Amino acid sequence: MKLDAIAEVIGLGSAERVNALLKPLRSVVNVTEETGLVTTLHASFPDFMLSANRSKQFWCEKASRNQLLAERCLHLIDTTKPTFNICSLPSSYFLDDEVEDLEVRVDKAISPALAYACQYWSTHLYLGEHRDELVDLVRHFLSIKLLLWMEVMNLKKRMRHATSTIQHAQNWCTDRAVPEDVAKLSYDAWQFVSVYANHPISQSTPHIYISMLPFWPRSRPVSAAYIARVVNVVEPTGTAIDRRRLALLATWTLSIHLGQPMDLSIDGTRLVVIAGDSIRMLDTATGDSVCELINDHTKSSTCVRISPDGTRVVFGGYGSGLQLWNAHDGGTVTELLPCYDQSIYSVAYSPNGTYVACGLRNGDVYIHVLGPGPPAPVLGPLKEHSNVVTSLAFSPDSLHLASGSWDRTIRVWDMRTGQLTSRVFAQYSSAIYSVSYSPDGSRIASSFENTTIQVGDAQTGEDILHPLTGHSQGIRCITFSPNGALIASGSDDKTVQIYDAHTGHMVLGPLQAHTGIVRSVIFTPDSSRLFSCSEDGTVRLWNVQDLDAHNKVLPSLNLSYPITSVRYSPSGLRAMCGSEDGRLHVWDVRTGELVLGPLRDHDLPVTCVDYSPSGAYMASASLAGTLRVWDARNGKDMHGPICGHDAAVRCVRFSSDGHLIVSGSHDQTVKIWNVVSGQVVTELFQGEWPIVSVGFSLNGRHVVLGSMGGPMRVIKRRTSKTATRQIEGHDYSDGDSDDSSEYDGEYDISDQECIYSVEFSPDGTRIASGSSSGAVQIWDTRTRKQLFACSNYDVAHKFLIQSAGFSPNGQYVVSGSSDGTLCVWDAQTGYRILGTLTGHTDSVQGVQFSPDGLHLVSCSCDSTIRFWDVSAYLASPQPHVDIDTDDDREDICGNALWLLDNDGWVVDSHKRRVVWVPSDLRAFLALPPTQSIIADGGYFKLQLDKIQVGEDWVNCYRA
Repeated sequence: MKLDAIAEVIGLGSAERVNALLKPLRSVVNVTEETGLVTTLHASFPDFMLSANRSKQFWCEKASRNQLLAERCLHLIDTTKPTFNICSLPSSYFLDDEVEDLEVRVDKAISPALAYACQYWSTHLYLGEHRDELVDLVRHFLSIKLLLWMEVMNLKKRMRHATSTIQHAQNWCTDRAVPEDVAKLSYDAWQFVSVYANHPISQSTPHIYISMLPFWPRSRPVSAAYIARVVNVVEPTGTAIDRRRLALLATWTLSIHLGQPMDLSIDGTRLVVIAGDSIRMLDTATGDSVCELINDHTKSSTCVRISPDGTRVVFGGYGSGLQLWNAHDGGTVTELLPCYDQSIYSVAYSPNGTYVACGLRNGDVYIHVLGPGPPAPVLGPLKEHSNVVTSLAFSPDSLHLASGSWDRTIRVWDMRTGQLTSRVFAQYSSAIYSVSYSPDGSRIASSFENTTIQVGDAQTGEDILHPLTGHSQGIRCITFSPNGALIASGSDDKTVQIYDAHTGHMVLGPLQAHTGIVRSVIFTPDSSRLFSCSEDGTVRLWNVQDLDAHNKVLPSLNLSYPITSVRYSPSGLRAMCGSEDGRLHVWDVRTGELVLGPLRDHDLPVTCVDYSPSGAYMASASLAGTLRVWDARNGKDMHGPICGHDAAVRCVRFSSDGHLIVSGSHDQTVKIWNVVSGQVVTELFQGEWPIVSVGFSLNGRHVVLGSMGGPMRVIKRRTSKTATRQIEGHDYSDGDSDDSSEYDGEYDISDQECIYSVEFSPDGTRIASGSSSGAVQIWDTRTRKQLFACSNYDVAHKFLIQSAGFSPNGQYVVSGSSDGTLCVWDAQTGYRILGTLTGHTDSVQGVQFSPDGLHLVSCSCDSTIRFWDVSAYLASPQPHVDIDTDDDREDICGNALWLLDNDGWVVDSHKRRVVWVPSDLRAFLALPPTQSIIADGGYFKLQLDKIQVGEDWVNCYRA
């Protein structure tokens, strides 16, 4: 530090006075004349000053001096002016680094003394002696000056370290048994700071006030202290806000390809992950990379573990062999197991640091012995598994190794002999993804592809608990907490769940923020936090310490599985959906309440649903190869499973009179069924390709079908033959006459396309199709020629079209894509009218216009249903252009389309950052034109009509 900074911190008034006081210490302290920088001449100086025997009259008593410095630092922060927007940042639209003269502003407003006080006040507090006056100072700081302190730390680029700073204060409160209000405030402040510091919102200091504070739950102490001081900021309202579990602490984006297993050092300070082509070791306090290894082996690595002392890393992968990286001595790499034809799928490091084990694709297990010298020869191959060894786990005493495999077995090996123990685990019904020992070694938990977790006795192999459930897809990873109280799991359904390890009951979850498969979970040593990594390229840190504060497990709408199909009722007042768990639900469109169901009769995923034109019946199809017809009033299954297809039924539609149902199947047939009897009327078509989409013409005379790899066809129902000349002339007369001079009724679609969606226009003159090409195509039914492909004018969807359909008046076509977006097209020209509409976080499986043509419904693999109000955008249709306006207020509050970017910023049409949305809430945000969302997590909207953003942000806080 410099003389003037020291003077300001300790309150001596001038640099000259400090310089005079240091003169007796010039033999051990140096003061640079040009700059006034004070440095010690020897590293032992602090030891000298803190030893009463050695320094005598110069002795610095550690506890009392730290206490005085803590008081001085807090006083300096408290008397800083201004108390809001300390660097006079001009606009909330800018990130801090986009402010051209930021460094000048920071140097002018934040003195070195203030920067020191902000960074080290809690260190002095924690090391100092306790005085009652300090409690009041800390309470005052946390309830009055916390946000100003965050401004300083963020603008000085020290925000990642701010989490540790506030953690010291929180630890001081715990150790000193301060009053409950201060303890709760300090804990909440730590969580508040952690969330801000470890997300993209920290790139913008104004959004401490504009975004961070408004999204903090109103019941939390930080909100109670500060929310009354903010005015005209965003107000998030809705069921998702009420149901929010405030567990996510940090998100670290590391790579576009991340998600293979990670590991944590035993002291919790280092996290090793596979990130793209490299292996990185991260500082768990900041998420910063400490060291990195990139070579030919890391590029194909799929599994990694760190030694107990955190100095060495073992990794392996596809054709890379087993490698040992010594990160402590400069990065030397030793090959433990040469590269064979069989890829390494799993590795484990024993708790005592002696053994490294790896599991191979062919089921072999190898064990390597490590020591002070060169690695010893391997033990193995151990041959008991008949398929991929997906997971390995050592017992806490390092004497046994458990292995789990796709062959549905768990094996336990004796490390002293390399032989199987007598412990027998049952032959399970599903592939095993992960195994984990409890900290006391008495239990082994295993997770399965079939969405369950089993906990067995490590000695006998017998199940101790009932299967742990809650995930909707395969469970990739599980782990016990170090205290043995909890089990955490991560799944293909992109969620994390926390269970009581003794009862099997879910105590927290689902934790939603990841947008990709969760590949690895691991607790911190104190069991208070949990790391998870995912294929979305992120590592996330969750607070699992205060389970009661998360409201534990909240009531569910039973929508945890991908939703495969959705349809409006003819009245538009209800919507029915089917999902991969085989259930059907019927919802009130206006309130979002469940009015019928769940209907559970299907054994396998529902592929398609439809309402009869009268609204009296509902139909559903299943991968089981069956159809069902339901009474729409009471949900009664009218006939039981309707059989007749020999493979999965992918599509069903009612005829316009409601008397018939057409179905298409992977058995390559199209069949017509009688609704009342449930009996087959005719096999309309037998082809060479699986049928994945069907549709009736409005008059019921023709059926259009799309197949997986084959052509689109139109079939004349009365003759059960490919449409004849009558369709060319558009003859939909009632006659039953047949024409012997048939011609090929195939439509000219590129080979190998999968036609996922087909639908006649209301007047029967056109057909809309959506396919694997990503195009929405409009066809003339008279000529069987393509009129246009909407994507020829405007490439909007990035991936295949899962669903497409006409508006009731035939003027528009809506499409939903596996890229998670919707578009609305002009059915006469192919121009895009609206979109791309974003909000879904996974593939859109179904879309439909409402009967009045003013709304849309969509369903997705993200387990949500969205309702969209498009009335304002279709009132005067015109080719799509980017919305632009010079009126800021109209842009923020009017009908302009907002977008949510990948970092969570809601941006307007000028791409200005309006507000930042926490990642655990983004899937439930209803941005215009989204009207409402049906989801387990609820939904919320942003009230932006009076917010002060941009240059007006300076008026949002009353200091």
